[in-house]
Amino acid sequence: MGMIESKDRATSDPKARKKVLEAVEQEGVDYVLFWFTDIEGHLKSFAITPSEIEGALDDGRGFDGSSITGFNAIEESDMVAIPDPTTWRLMPTREGEAKVGRLICDVVKPDGQHASLLGPDIRDEEARAFLDSIGAPYEFFPSDDAIYDEVADLIIGGKVIGWVQGRMEFGPRALGCRSILGDPRSAEMQKLMNLKIKFRESFRPFAPSVMRERVQDFFETRPNEESPYMLLVADVHPSQRRDNGAAMRDARGLAKLDVERSTIPAVTHVDNSARIQTVEPDRHGRFYNLMKRFEEKSGCAVLINTSFNIRGEPIVCTVQDAYRCFMATNIDVLVLGRLLLRKEKQPGAKQHEVDQYLSRFQPD
Repeated sequence: MGMIESKDRATSDPKARKKVLEAVEQEGVDYVLFWFTDIEGHLKSFAITPSEIEGALDDGRGFDGSSITGFNAIEESDMVAIPDPTTWRLMPTREGEAKVGRLICDVVKPDGQHASLLGPDIRDEEARAFLDSIGAPYEFFPSDDAIYDEVADLIIGGKVIGWVQGRMEFGPRALGCRSILGDPRSAEMQKLMNLKIKFRESFRPFAPSVMRERVQDFFETRPNEESPYMLLVADVHPSQRRDNGAAMRDARGLAKLDVERSTIPAVTHVDNSARIQTVEPDRHGRFYNLMKRFEEKSGCAVLINTSFNIRGEPIVCTVQDAYRCFMATNIDVLVLGRLLLRKEKQPGAKQHEVDQYLSRFQPD
């Protein structure tokens, strides 16, 4: 495999990924070789440790291309190796030698903004320590697959999720690391999230995140057009729109918001447009994998994605920020890495806290 643009990389295989992680642990692998070819067609490799393999499968592994023959141009000096989990092999060794695995990789030129994940990181150990210190009950899921399954089911069941994963986004948009998520197919979700969670007017729109490989099934975009930073506006695809011309003509003012305009009404504006974020595995890691699981269960490749905050406050940054906002709003479930907290099980989860929080802000 050679050097390709990141947008052309094949979708990761969750089952193959799981097999790699199990093999590394069960076989007692000492290190894993990442194989790839340089621009001259020569086979190259570098090694990572078992503790690094999970992150590398999710996000790839950066390396200095200028140190490897064939990648010595300055503009190519920063590369990312994206392993294909279906190529896993345990290398033959003699008794007593180190156990070595190998994966074949694509090499991509990374996004210059690196998905804007420039903020502080949140890890399970840090989240556990804080939650234990305040006596907050939580569930720990032993694998990423398990948390994706549970959260996808909760979203399908109408729950609103506070989703906190890894490093924080830097910029004006939540991109899947400090996000509030919901089911866009729900006609009531826009009002619910505005009034009871964001504490703002019910008519305000929400933006959709959509799996990049399916963006043209839901929105009218140009071929291979990306919007990883939620900056482009596109019309909802005609195949997803409802035939509601008469209802829209009869409705007046805010009543137009009550007319279902598409199969994803919670993210469709009155003019059938939406400000979209395209989501892909190399930039968005766990968020993409959650969306993939939601799509497998529901057939819908879109989620509501709004910033994890309320009006008047910045996006949550730390574990402490996330828990405070979770407890002071009507978010149903908080996910911190692989830790899951249900609102009804939290001590002191009372409605008066929501009223007290809301009283600090005046409507626009």
